[in-house]
Amino acid sequence: MVSSLGPVGGTRRLADDRGHGGARDLGGAGLWSIGRGEGHRAGQFVGTLGGRAVTQRCVLLTRAREDESQLRSHLTDQGLRVLQWPGVQLQPLELPGGEAALGEALRSAEVIVFPSPGAVRCTWAQWPALGSLLGALGLRIYAQGPGTRAALEARGVLQVTTPLRTDAIGLADRIHRDVPPGTRVVLMVGNLAGDVLPRRLAAAGLSVARLVVYENRPPEDLAQPQCVVDCAVYGSPSAARNHLQNNPWLHAVPGVAYGPTTADWLMQNGDLPRVIVAEGPTWSAVFEAVNHVLKGSTS
Repeated sequence: MVSSLGPVGGTRRLADDRGHGGARDLGGAGLWSIGRGEGHRAGQFVGTLGGRAVTQRCVLLTRAREDESQLRSHLTDQGLRVLQWPGVQLQPLELPGGEAALGEALRSAEVIVFPSPGAVRCTWAQWPALGSLLGALGLRIYAQGPGTRAALEARGVLQVTTPLRTDAIGLADRIHRDVPPGTRVVLMVGNLAGDVLPRRLAAAGLSVARLVVYENRPPEDLAQPQCVVDCAVYGSPSAARNHLQNNPWLHAVPGVAYGPTTADWLMQNGDLPRVIVAEGPTWSAVFEAVNHVLKGSTS
């Protein structure tokens, strides 16, 4: 059984999660073989050194600044220019019934699941004392990936389980292994959350309630003048969609995806010269994927 508690008017789906494989290059023959009769020279001219032109490579990050601080720091330390243009704006949503509805949902549950750092931020923005309530209720707490786990730990929630396979399928399978059929599970999600996780949990015999705690919106100032970008990093299909709609010149820029869901969306809708999916949704895996793109653009 799957139920949903969220704002009046229901929710809207964007994309389903897919299976998470290893790191793979999903692109075509060449990074800058755009296929539209256009040329694109990688790098930005910044001066000369020893009589030779010097360029500074540029990487675009599209998640919230707090979610990519380590990645941004390591890219900057490598001498890269980093643009941080978040592709989504998360607006906390008050549940129908407010705090009383949240308390009732949690007291009737045995497991609570946070699929993303954004879900953690928006939940705590509305209920700053939630950590104490979770401790008092003794709920099992799951985070989909290491970034989400870190967001929970930063708020004092230390007993958190994260699956080895950090996508919706891996999370559902881990919860299924850990708890018996009939267990009541609460998912803290946004209005564009996919349905793979709740469907798999329900198919395993668990009782699932979805609490829609934030709305995913495009930032008002997302459109930017065209500039030279060597690689764009996308953390979700919605961020990719928002950026490509507002900045169509990014269609000519190779993309790195945090996970297979975003990579699938980019392959189907992005019309990019190349798409690479990181081995996992960690800063180190994305860092490696970005360097793979940058290395390829110089060959």
